[in-house]
This record gives sequence, structure tokens and C-alpha cells, in this order.
Amino acid sequence: CRLKNGSCFEDERSLKDMGISIPDSWKAEVYTEEDEKLLGDCETPWTLNVDGLGEDGEPLYDPVHGTSCHQCRQKTLRKHTFCSKCRSGQGQLCGDCLYTRYGENVMEAMKKPEWLCPACRGICNCSRCRRAKGWPPVPILFAKVIE
Repeated sequence: CRLKNGSCFEDERSLKDMGISIPDSWKAEVYTEEDEKLLGDCETPWTLNVDGLGEDGEPLYDPVHGTSCHQCRQKTLRKHTFCSKCRSGQGQLCGDCLYTRYGENVMEAMKKPEWLCPACRGICNCSRCRRAKGWPPVPILFAKVIE
């Protein structure tokens, strides 16, 4: 529930005031300092909406040679990560998703042979991983928070 300035949603506005009701079937989402240590970082910013685009400025989708991103599930020719632990599609994130969701640069991650994907670190916020933890998908909450 942390905001960029370090405060919590509950400090700014209660979830109920924002019109967010959490069904009983969803578990509470709690983060600790240990979770914060699992977040990545980057030395250089990643430029969004540049990598893997065609001349028309649209992403290059390729069902044969493309790589599927665990986060956005798009099969594109963009640069993707490779996880040293799971060594599977779960560990493949495109540069835009990795930077937008986790603050990491895909070029830096690709240079680290020991790099672990967000799912293996237990911090993946894609809808599938969040549902597996009993949490609501991010778009539902995000839409309510920005209202």
C-alpha cells in the first residue's frame, strides 16, 4: 500500500472512501522491509515505447520468432529478460513492463547472469501471480485509485 512518497493509502484516503471494497475471498496485501529489498533498481533509465517497434511505431508482434512477456503476455520482438532460477516463460519480461512495473532496465538485467525474475523473488504483480496469492488484479485497484 506504499506510495512513492513512502506513505500509505490509508494515510491519504481510506480504501472505503475511494469506493474500493475488497471481497472476503481476497487476502490482505501486506509488505515488509524484506519485500522492499527484493525490488530491483537501475543505473540508467529505460525509454518506453521505443524497443521492438516497426516503422509505423507499433510493436512488432511475431507468433513464431517473438518472445512472450510474462507481464503483458504479448509475443513481440522486444528485448526480454531471462531468469537464472526458473529458466521459463515466467522469467521473460519485456523492457517496458520490467521498467514500468518494477523499475528495472532490461539491458542491465540481461547482463546479470544471476538475475531473478519478479515471480521468483515473490514480488510479481501480474494478474495471474496476484490471483494465485488471493489478491485482486492491479487494474481493478488502479482504476479506483485514480478516480
